[in-house]
Amino acid sequence: GSVLREMELKKEITGIAVDPEKDIAVAVSKDEINVIDINTGSLLSTIKTSDAASIDINQSTHTALITGEKDVLLLDLNSLKAESYKLNAGSGSIAIDKYKNTVLLGVFPLSKGGQGVVEIQLPNPKPIITNLIPKSTRANEPGFTLTVEGDKFITTSSVQFDQNNLLTTFKGNKELEASVPSNIVTIPGEVPVTVTNPSPDGGTSEPYPFTIKYPIPALTSIEPNTIRAKSPEFILKAAGSNFMSGDILNFNGQDITTTYINSGELSATVPSSLISTRGTSLVVVKTPDGQNSNYLNFEVTDPFPAITDFTPKSGQTGTVVIITGENFDHAPAKVCFSKNPLYQEGLGVCASAIIQSISPNEIKAVVPISATTGPITVETTIGSATSSSNFTILSKQDFSLNISPQELSIPLNGNASAVISLQNTGLESFSGLVRLTLTQSTDTVAATFNPENISLNQSSILNIKLLSALS
Repeated sequence: GSVLREMELKKEITGIAVDPEKDIAVAVSKDEINVIDINTGSLLSTIKTSDAASIDINQSTHTALITGEKDVLLLDLNSLKAESYKLNAGSGSIAIDKYKNTVLLGVFPLSKGGQGVVEIQLPNPKPIITNLIPKSTRANEPGFTLTVEGDKFITTSSVQFDQNNLLTTFKGNKELEASVPSNIVTIPGEVPVTVTNPSPDGGTSEPYPFTIKYPIPALTSIEPNTIRAKSPEFILKAAGSNFMSGDILNFNGQDITTTYINSGELSATVPSSLISTRGTSLVVVKTPDGQNSNYLNFEVTDPFPAITDFTPKSGQTGTVVIITGENFDHAPAKVCFSKNPLYQEGLGVCASAIIQSISPNEIKAVVPISATTGPITVETTIGSATSSSNFTILSKQDFSLNISPQELSIPLNGNASAVISLQNTGLESFSGLVRLTLTQSTDTVAATFNPENISLNQSSILNIKLLSALS
């Protein structure tokens, strides 16, 4: 090969070692140590010593070890600070195990006499973590192998995951592997990963964050999965897997207040404002860290019809009634003037009206001949609605009875009287003659009308005598 560079030193060199990562060479002579910048050839530092013999460099910790007659000198190549350790014997050759962070010294004499090799544990460095592979997992997933990258790892380094000691495999001074069991990755959040080197010295690295993400939820069904538009708020139940506390049901883009029941069930109240119009809504489960489940469709169908008012409130057959409300336009439509208050329970008869016109919010219907006083019902293909008040059927001539007073107090064998008169309720003035009768028990009450027959402008006196005590 060719000479790249010459670096002049004052003393005869007895040993030399290189730290390629730092591009530093350490050359030793009998009484001094020279630290040289390989790139520039400049002398970084000269340290006076005595009886320097051999040198080696731990490239993991960037520490040079120089043997002397009765000591070992440790030189930190980062700070260029040296520290001497006394030996009870002379030393010569030196070799460093950078994985174990130990040094082998040729020593004489040994503790039992003779000469040989001694292994010495060096002060362990504090480890450094620079990266994790992977940096995250999902809660409740199977255990996995965690690769820890960094520096100053040794064979006795151990990895801690959220303060749990892991089974650790040494891969090199810059890499460890550790087995992470599934039972310590069950709760979402950020946990610290550290590496610890044992004594002497050593210590625990600064924590490196590892993220446990929420599991991706799976949505299998929702109940109900359809509802009428403009219905009241309702409870939506979601079934699936991988649900966790904190997951939220989202209804057509709107997060709704959600109750966690268990890992397979959630429930939420869907407000009526989210089901005001017909259409398909998407339901999804969202995790707090932004993960989404699969989507399921929720159908909002046409709303039921509703009656808000009608006018007039009374009339004879043939009267045109204007019914106002909403959702009337789902043909075929039918308007019923009920003959029986139990019509909605299927026990009555629908007096079907002729519909003159129909729109979503108004129906004009003609009162049929068979109609009697009662509520109005609008029926469509999607449902029905019944008015809250009655439509009153008026005859051309009709009346009602008035009695004054309406209550009487009669002593035994005593008498009392009341005035009976007619009130017109028809479209025309009542012109007939009405005969008054009273269904009575002859043993207890005696009653007479005077006169028995009255017309609209007449009145009759009802005389009542109590013959015996009422039971």
